Amino acid sequence: LSIVTTDYRPVGPHEWDAQGQGVFSLVEVYRFTSDRSWLRQVYPAIRKACQFLEKIRQQRLTDEYRNAKPPKRCCFGILPPSVSAEDLGPGSWHHYWDDFWAIRAWRDLEYAARELGIEADVKWAREQGDALLEATMQSIRCTMRYFGIDYVPNGPEDKSSSSMARGTSPALWPGMVLDPDSELMRRSFDVYWQKWIAPTGGGYLHHGSISVSYTHLTLPTN
Repeated sequence: LSIVTTDYRPVGPHEWDAQGQGVFSLVEVYRFTSDRSWLRQVYPAIRKACQFLEKIRQQRLTDEYRNAKPPKRCCFGILPPSVSAEDLGPGSWHHYWDDFWAIRAWRDLEYAARELGIEADVKWAREQGDALLEATMQSIRCTMRYFGIDYVPNGPEDKSSSSMARGTSPALWPGMVLDPDSELMRRSFDVYWQKWIAPTGGGYLHHGSISVSYTHLTLPTN
């Protein structure tokens, strides 16, 4: 969950990007400090976050999704819906940034396990991260075909909101799981720029999937 109390009771909504962000932050501390004893201390929390991600992903690994037709088929193998875009749409939507952050979590668990010499977890993390990356890319291709688009959208239910621009970014940084020079990434970020940044002269216009007119915007001259 995205928000917990100081005694770890969940009080916030479901936001599946939180686990990946938490794992990344913990492992990043170790990258800066090289404090192996500290990494060993927080490793159980890192591992538990990834176990949670593995568990919730099972919800989309069933035959109900494997054998469905698009767009439902496009949800197979990725993380379930969340309210990660509560400012843009309903909590029934899937969001690819949840998956990209989860992949980052698996990569960081693999790195941490290797640093601590926990070889069983190295193998487990690599397999889980690779599997989620493959499922996410299959979902993206499925969604692109379904919508008839040539860029990475926000998720299987949403091809129009500006969340696609912020949502794909974690795949490049800090995720570093997709090639920024690939044709798909270049095309996607060209679309994001054209849709959400260029019309405002460089500002990021963040809104949902409704139609917006830019004629009312007055840009400063200095």
